[in-house]
Amino acid sequence: MMYNSEEEFLKAYNVKDYAHADNASYQREDRDMIYHLYADIKNVMQRDGYTFVKWSTNDSCDDEVTSIPTTTGDLTFYACYSLNDYDVNYYTDETFTEVYDLNEGVYPYGYSHIVPNYVSEVLNQVFIYWMGNDSRVYLPGSTIVVEKDLKLYPVFYTCYMLTCS
Repeated sequence: MMYNSEEEFLKAYNVKDYAHADNASYQREDRDMIYHLYADIKNVMQRDGYTFVKWSTNDSCDDEVTSIPTTTGDLTFYACYSLNDYDVNYYTDETFTEVYDLNEGVYPYGYSHIVPNYVSEVLNQVFIYWMGNDSRVYLPGSTIVVEKDLKLYPVFYTCYMLTCS
């Protein structure tokens, strides 16, 4: 779960509420410690290609931390993630409406995907490369590392007689 504010974090983990100055137990040092703890935890929870699932007390992630216990000692929590899957689809043109039945599918983050070499021939046109919805050119036969959803369409050169333009 992502927290949009320090207050959401404090509430979710049952941390004593030092957020309000009218609280009799309010201490500046406590407030600073909680703020830095929240900032550190928020940074850990953001990881490219993964979705944060929960906090655990061990690295095998077989339990879940639902509150921060009161203690005078150090605590260690482990961030648990699931690997994201992304769609790679090939379309007939830049409108992204009609799908080619090619090497498309759902792939995990970091998967090495080989871009197809061939598309159906179009009269008077020669297939050159794939263009992505991210405005990048993907060459036939090249390998891409899947890091996001990706839509691709073929780019052709038009040929008249023996010349192409």
